[in-house]
Amino acid sequence: MARPRIAPKRIVALPPSLTQWPGYVMKYVFEAWYTSYEQEIARVGLSVSGFLVLVVLDDEGPDTQTRLAERLSIDRSAMVAVIDELEENGYVERRRSKGDRRTVPVHVTKRGSRIAAQARAATDASNHRIFAGFSPKDEEVFYDLLVRMADSAAPAPEIPGNAAGIELGDEPRKTSGTSES
Repeated sequence: MARPRIAPKRIVALPPSLTQWPGYVMKYVFEAWYTSYEQEIARVGLSVSGFLVLVVLDDEGPDTQTRLAERLSIDRSAMVAVIDELEENGYVERRRSKGDRRTVPVHVTKRGSRIAAQARAATDASNHRIFAGFSPKDEEVFYDLLVRMADSAAPAPEIPGNAAGIELGDEPRKTSGTSES
């Protein structure tokens, strides 16, 4: 059954003939949202990828570059550059694991936590603008539906908490720059 064609109220770029496909509408919304996030996060000196890494490390604790790349859908070589930049700015540290010296988890520093908080506030402001026409209940329903769609669209890989038993020690890795912790 075809969905009704809905004419957008305020945007010209979204052809009504394509609004019957939710994926097309979601793509449009994603692009607008991402651009808004990118601009807000840039004001605190981060890239979107850097922001994502900082938030995950700040909320969930240390993790390896490889797992971060997998979890955040960032190419491994790009992740190296993201972590390098965050480390150069003193936002993260790579520390050798005490239990497995081959493992070098990434840890957020106190400075990184402060920057992550500033970037979160900036993205919250962006969210408020995007949800300006929504009631709190509508926003909650939208988010719940979006999460359900994400769950059914493609099953996420299982990511058990430290299933490999890697000890995420606190021994800083030697780097050329200094960082505030």
